[in-house]
Amino acid sequence: MDTNKNLFKTTGSGSMGCYIPSKEDYKLSVEGYKLSFLDMGGEQIVYDIAGHPNLVAKAYYRNIKKLLNLNIKNKEPLGYMPKERKERIILFVNELIKNFSTLKQSFGQDKVLNQKIYLKQIPVSKEIIYNIYDMDSKRSHVESKVQDNQDIWTVILIQQKSHYVNNDNTISFNTPIVEDVISQLGLKEKKEIINLYNLITEHLIFGKHSNINLQDKEHQENFIKMYSSLQTKELISMINTNESFKIVFKDFLTKAINFINKNDIFFDCIGSNNIIFFNKKDGSWDYQLIDVLLSTKYNIIQDSKDMLNKISEKKKLRTSDIKALKGNLNVIRFLNGFAEIVDIKERIEILPKKEEIPDIDYWKYFTK
Repeated sequence: MDTNKNLFKTTGSGSMGCYIPSKEDYKLSVEGYKLSFLDMGGEQIVYDIAGHPNLVAKAYYRNIKKLLNLNIKNKEPLGYMPKERKERIILFVNELIKNFSTLKQSFGQDKVLNQKIYLKQIPVSKEIIYNIYDMDSKRSHVESKVQDNQDIWTVILIQQKSHYVNNDNTISFNTPIVEDVISQLGLKEKKEIINLYNLITEHLIFGKHSNINLQDKEHQENFIKMYSSLQTKELISMINTNESFKIVFKDFLTKAINFINKNDIFFDCIGSNNIIFFNKKDGSWDYQLIDVLLSTKYNIIQDSKDMLNKISEKKKLRTSDIKALKGNLNVIRFLNGFAEIVDIKERIEILPKKEEIPDIDYWKYFTK
């Protein structure tokens, strides 16, 4: 019997669903299966599932942090789920399920890992609490309240494990936060790269500088130089030398750009191994989407337009908005850049109203 199927049994339909517990379920863990801490990502705590080597559990730790803070403030048991909080999380889960379904429809069943979403209690260790709260001033207070391996409610995703991640014949498609990369360079090199950064940003995001063409070898080298990334260099080399890889890559990129333009959903190609290309035994290439959807709702196109409009109108953005815009532009610049390299006509368009392009120094704006 395939015991993996038990973890995918739910009240929902298809390969995804939401299990909503009743009051008497509050002492249950994830269907009695033993979870062991594996790693932490940008949004999730990752667990191995004992007896299920082909599955992995991923818990959204923002939910954990919000619930802990709320229960400590209200002097409730840490494993308690308030009714109003539960209702908000159910809405959040339903939005995730809808977005995952849209992702599968857009890319195909074989490109997106099978997964189900549950509202469950999971064991949270003091080590995890330490990492969740990081530099938060509440950390020591929360740590003093939490027992080791305390069961706490959160949204958990049970996902088919990809066996291609971190293989020798696997390439991760992800952009670094390029401003952070450039900031680490020496003064002389940084000055040259900053000039490239502003030109390439204006070209790929706002269509300026028509003399730049990333199909040209010299301009490709400038693109690689700006990213200072061996991974970006390897991707471009594969595109230029391996026709079978290029065909698969164009299929992915065309669908990714259409997905973003149609649904206005943030597509996370910042995290490592969220999107992977892998070489199969027969020598052909394929790709998988591991984790490309964020738990927080970002409308990458409309939010970017709104923030750029504010900049055009000389309005001050909040620090959180500047950070979000920087992330959005990193994704858009990277995808539009590769679209130009492989000669795809589609682009992610975020021109502000009246096609007013903010006349700013982007480097100074995002690194001040």
